[in-house]
Amino acid sequence: MQQFLRRHSNAAFVILVALPLALLLALQSWWLMKLQQAAVSADRATLTNYLDTVMADLVSDYGPSADRALRLPSELFTGNNLNRATETFRRADFLGVRTFFVRQLTSGQPQTLLFYDRERGEMEVRPPSAETRAVIVACKPYESFAVKGIELDRSRLSVEERDPDHRIVLMPILGSDSRVIGVAGLVLDEAYFRESRLPQLVRQSLPRFFPDDMRENVVVRVLDGRGCTVFETVPAERGNDDVTHQLSFVFTDWQITAANRFAHPSKIARANLWVTLTLSGLAAIVLVAGLGLALRTTTRELRLSRMKSDFLANVSHELRTPLASIRVFAEFLKLGRVGDGQKIREYGTFIDAESRRLSKLVENLLDFSRIESGQKRYVLQPMDLLPVIEETLVSFRVRAQQSGTPLVYEPPDSPGLNVDLDPEAFSQALFNLLDNALKYSPAGLPVELTVERQGHEVVVAVRDRGIGIPADEHAKVFDRFHRVGSSLVHDVKGSGLGLSIAKHIVEAHGGRLTLESAPGQGSLFRLHLPALG
Repeated sequence: MQQFLRRHSNAAFVILVALPLALLLALQSWWLMKLQQAAVSADRATLTNYLDTVMADLVSDYGPSADRALRLPSELFTGNNLNRATETFRRADFLGVRTFFVRQLTSGQPQTLLFYDRERGEMEVRPPSAETRAVIVACKPYESFAVKGIELDRSRLSVEERDPDHRIVLMPILGSDSRVIGVAGLVLDEAYFRESRLPQLVRQSLPRFFPDDMRENVVVRVLDGRGCTVFETVPAERGNDDVTHQLSFVFTDWQITAANRFAHPSKIARANLWVTLTLSGLAAIVLVAGLGLALRTTTRELRLSRMKSDFLANVSHELRTPLASIRVFAEFLKLGRVGDGQKIREYGTFIDAESRRLSKLVENLLDFSRIESGQKRYVLQPMDLLPVIEETLVSFRVRAQQSGTPLVYEPPDSPGLNVDLDPEAFSQALFNLLDNALKYSPAGLPVELTVERQGHEVVVAVRDRGIGIPADEHAKVFDRFHRVGSSLVHDVKGSGLGLSIAKHIVEAHGGRLTLESAPGQGSLFRLHLPALG
C-alpha cells in the first residue's frame, strides 16, 4: 500500500486539490446562474406587470365610456324614435370616437341606419361610403339574430375590426323578449388613439413601475397589424428580451412591447455572470497550471533520476562486457596457452574489436557530455562518403560475426557520393545505428546497409529484422536515456545515448534521421545527408 501511494502520490495530490476547486467553481457557477435567472425573471415580471396595467387602462378607458354611450333604451327602436338617440350621444360624446350610429332591426320595420352629426346635433342618413358599408357589415350578425328570433341573455359590447380602417364597437339592443331589435355603435378615431391617447396610456403608468433613473431606459413600442411601428417612447432596435402583449378590447391586432434599452438587468446579470466565471476560471487555470508545472518538474526530476540510475547500470554492463572479453583473451596470450598463429591472430582480432567497441562507448559518453554543455564541434569537409562507410564496417564486422548476425552491405552502383562530412563523427553515428540494429536482431537474421542517392540527398539506410518499435515510440527513441517500454527490450542492455547522439550528428551535417518501424517487423533507420554536385 505504501509503495502504491509513493508511486501515485502526484495523482493523489492533484485529485485532493482539483476536487475541492472543481466543487467550488461548480457551486459558484450554480449560484450565479440562479442569480441571473432571478434577475431576468424579476425584470420580465416588472415589464409584464407594466404592460398588464396599460392594457387594463385601455379597457377601462374605452369600455365603460362605450358602454354608457351605447346602452340606449329599447323604446327608441320600437317606434319611429331613433332621432331621440341624439340626447344620449350628446351627453356621452367623448374623444376617440369618429361617429355614433344606430340601426333599427325590428321585425316589420325598415332597417334604418342613422349616424350622429356632431355639428348639427341630429341623426342623419348618410350616402353610401366605405364607412357606411363597414357599419352595415358589422351589424350583419345581429341582423341575422333578429331575423331568426334568437334570444340573448343580456346586452354586451362587441368589437368588429375586420376592416382596420373602420374599427367599430357595437351594443345589441334587446326587446322585452330578449330578442335583438336594434344595434347602437360607434366608429373609433384611429388617428386620435395613435397620436394622443396611446402615448398618454403608455407614459402615465411608467412612474408606477420604474424609478426616475431607469425610466428613460425603458423602450415601449406599439406595432400595428402589418408590423409597422406606430408609436415608440425612444428609438431603439428590437431584441429577443422584449416582452410582448396584444392590445385588448380594441385594436386587438396591434402589439405593444417593452424592454430595457441600456441597463437591462438580465444583460447586467449575464455580463456579471460571465465576468465572474471567467475570473474564477482564470484563477483556477493559473492554480492548476502552477500545480501542473510543479508536478511536471517533480515528475521530470524523478524520471531523470530513474533514467540516470538505469543509465549507470547499463553503462556498467556495457563496460564490463568488452573488458571481460579483452581480459580473457589477454590472459590466454599472457599465459602462453595459445601457440597456434591462427588462434593468436583470431584472439588479437577479438581484442581489437572489443577495444574499438569500448572506445565507441567512451566516445559516446564524451560526446554526450560535450553536446549537453554545448562544446561539441564538427569539422566538415567535402569528401566521398563510401570510404568512411567501408572503414566503419571493417571495425564492426567482428562484432557481427561474434553475435552470429550476417551483415549485408550493398554498395551503390555509381561510386563517388560526395558530401560535407566530419568523418569521425559520421562514423560514430553509423556505428551507433549498426550497434542498435545488432542488439535488437535475433541471431541469424541479417542487418542490411544500403547507400544511394535520392535527388539532392545521399541516403544511408540501416535495416534490421528485429522486434520493431511501436508508432508512439518513434519520436521518443531519439531522446537521451530513453528506451522503448517493452519487456523484450529490457533483456538488452544499452546506455540509451546511441540514437540521440546519431541524430545530433546528422542534424549538425544539415541532414535528418528518419525511422520506419512496427512491432514484429523490424526497423529501418535512414541517414539523409545533403549531396554535393
